[in-house]
Amino acid sequence: MLNAVRRLWRRGAARSNPSRRLFLEPLEGRALLAAVFAEFVDPNPNVGNQFGAIVQPLSTGNVVITSPGDDAGGTNTGAVYLFNGATGDLISTLRGSTTGDLSGSSVRVLPNGNYLVVSPSWDNGAAANAGAVTWGSGTAGVAGTVSAANSLVGSTASDGVGSSGVTALSNGNYVLRSP
Repeated sequence: MLNAVRRLWRRGAARSNPSRRLFLEPLEGRALLAAVFAEFVDPNPNVGNQFGAIVQPLSTGNVVITSPGDDAGGTNTGAVYLFNGATGDLISTLRGSTTGDLSGSSVRVLPNGNYLVVSPSWDNGAAANAGAVTWGSGTAGVAGTVSAANSLVGSTASDGVGSSGVTALSNGNYVLRSP
């Protein structure tokens, strides 16, 4: 079912669409051509924020949508949103904490319906590009800013935690690779 949902995503022309909206249109269940479908609205619409850079439906029925160039927390701090897949309602928002974090540049879905936000450019204090990987609940999401308190983080400059990939294990755990 999840693969079928992925094939049915229709992007609302995020680059040319001034309202920065993404749509989920479940074609199999339609009885009429004018069926209602979920609409995902960018909570912080600005040119260049890349809302919809990654759109990941979860087995929970919710949808993760990234905006790595989002400026709400500072220039290009990035944001990751969890939306209700049926209604389009916003459930949670995770933002980068410093300029240039680009949080949401990568997302990894886990087999149990949860997800990981990979932010390899995240700065840990003076340690530039230390990187962070933040776990998110597939039902409640993760809210606030990326930090050492809610993420696995690098401790020195250029650690780039998560930049070399994340491997999801069948039991819901995961392994991070870093340079």
